[in-house]
Amino acid sequence: MSKRRALLFCAIGFVLAAIVFFPLSVALDLAGAGAVGISGRHVRGTIWNGRIDAAQIGGVPLGDLDVRLMPMSLLRGRMQLDVAGHSSAPTNGRVWASPTGFGADALTATLPVGPALSPLPSANVSLVNAAFAFEGEDCRSASGQVRLTLDRGGPVWPGGSVLMGPARCVPGVRGAPDGVGATLRGASALDSLTLSIRPDGRYSALAAIRATSPMLGMALTLAGFRETQAGYVRQIEGQF
Repeated sequence: MSKRRALLFCAIGFVLAAIVFFPLSVALDLAGAGAVGISGRHVRGTIWNGRIDAAQIGGVPLGDLDVRLMPMSLLRGRMQLDVAGHSSAPTNGRVWASPTGFGADALTATLPVGPALSPLPSANVSLVNAAFAFEGEDCRSASGQVRLTLDRGGPVWPGGSVLMGPARCVPGVRGAPDGVGATLRGASALDSLTLSIRPDGRYSALAAIRATSPMLGMALTLAGFRETQAGYVRQIEGQF
């Protein structure tokens, strides 16, 4: 083998090795993933076989994720990752980031929001075949099913329940960025809960509860709910 050919094979081998072993952490930085809400406590492995520990998107926890790059997405100017989780209710789907936005496609995940909706009981929010896309602070599209599961018990809640509704874009107010949200309803005393989450991890929820007894009405008042024609309502806000 000539010296020139040997150098050519070495160069090709170096390029292939650089592609095969390209670090996932570097790829996420180059895509600007952190700036658009995709992050994790620890990122390891390569773009073909990587892992994100304590992954988040828009401040919402997704747990530990196995990650694999979808190469064809690079032709569209974005980095799209196939993700699979390890919790008892695993995450599956695709998340993506580009220099100007981030989003998800065909995403099924359970988000343990815990006491974030207090004084309502601890809750889990499940996404079923969800998709959303942000460009900067603007929500361009959102679809899929959102399901809220409330635990039993609590000072203003006599039992557990499940509420569901379709995902949609929620316009920001008073200069706040847009969010993804849903109006959730179920067959329970909790007549409706309008929930929205913004890319910075801030969330808001408007809960409306029918008082099925005077004692429950008193408990709701003590918990900060106010009585209206729509029932007892309370605005709940916070940040993940």
